[in-house]
Amino acid sequence: MTEQPLISVIIPCYNVERYLDRCMESVVNQTYRNLEIILVDDGSPDRSGAMCDLWAEKDSRVKVIHKSNGGLGFARNSGMEIARGEYIAFIDSDDFIDTRMYEILMSKALENNADIVYCGHIKQLSNGNNISIRDFAEEREFDKSTFVELSQGFIRPTKLTPKMLTMSVWHAVYRRSIISEAFHSEREVGSEDIHFQICAMLNSGKVIFIPDTLYTYCYNGESLSHEFNLKKYDRYKQLNRIINQTYHQYGIRSTGDYCVFIMAFAMIRRIALSNMPRKTKRSFAEKIVRDDFWQRDHDFAPSLSGAKKIFYQVLKMRSVSLMMCLADIYCIANYSIAKKGLE
Repeated sequence: MTEQPLISVIIPCYNVERYLDRCMESVVNQTYRNLEIILVDDGSPDRSGAMCDLWAEKDSRVKVIHKSNGGLGFARNSGMEIARGEYIAFIDSDDFIDTRMYEILMSKALENNADIVYCGHIKQLSNGNNISIRDFAEEREFDKSTFVELSQGFIRPTKLTPKMLTMSVWHAVYRRSIISEAFHSEREVGSEDIHFQICAMLNSGKVIFIPDTLYTYCYNGESLSHEFNLKKYDRYKQLNRIINQTYHQYGIRSTGDYCVFIMAFAMIRRIALSNMPRKTKRSFAEKIVRDDFWQRDHDFAPSLSGAKKIFYQVLKMRSVSLMMCLADIYCIANYSIAKKGLE
């Protein structure tokens, strides 16, 4: 056990009393034993905090932080502040992992002197169906010469990643020494994972992707009648600015713009599928379509095809009526797929 590098596993907890024991059973029973398990009670109003303390009594590897609610990104930062591990890993407390996950990932890391090792994951839907998701069908190894392009795979398709990489941090182990950036708050930038992933990869010397699906992400989705607001769109515009600042030193101007485009594309579809009155739908759509952000040229535009290409052209035209019509047609044509993804 002492020959194994210590992994600090950081698990933020908020309103997860139904799932926490399932998650923890999968962690404490890992075949890789040298773990420091850090539970961060993010001001949870349910029994999650008390359950964290009970787990600390059961297993000496468990440490607990109780803090006021600040969101997932800041909860992870609190865990990293006390972490002692040579490697860091993250789990969302309503998910669970294969009991061999860290043994498999660390075996690859140590055999190949890799700074990050990513695995595939299973997306478990609320209807019980499972979808296996892999960044690459076969094991792939990348070195530093590729990382400026490869890291953009968390944002947009590239030659190395025709299919965008899984942005979430929970399907990997990270060497602690490459982590130079804390998590931004998802309440400010929309996604707490993307910028962290980019910076970690750019700081690495070697990264490995394996196809084994070792993490189970439990997707409960959102109701179509869920209250809608445009704050997430604005947050992704802030994320875009942060990403573009990071890549500026590499002579890359606006690769983060694609994040805003994808969020706009998803929001227009969500608006069309929602149960809001037509007038309200139009008002929300107008705030996106009339945004001056779409009046400049974007580097990703030439690579668009199909519905995304048409959607982008309508954004450039600033036509709210045409956008609403397009969204309705798109949702009718793809209703079963869209509904499955949103419920």
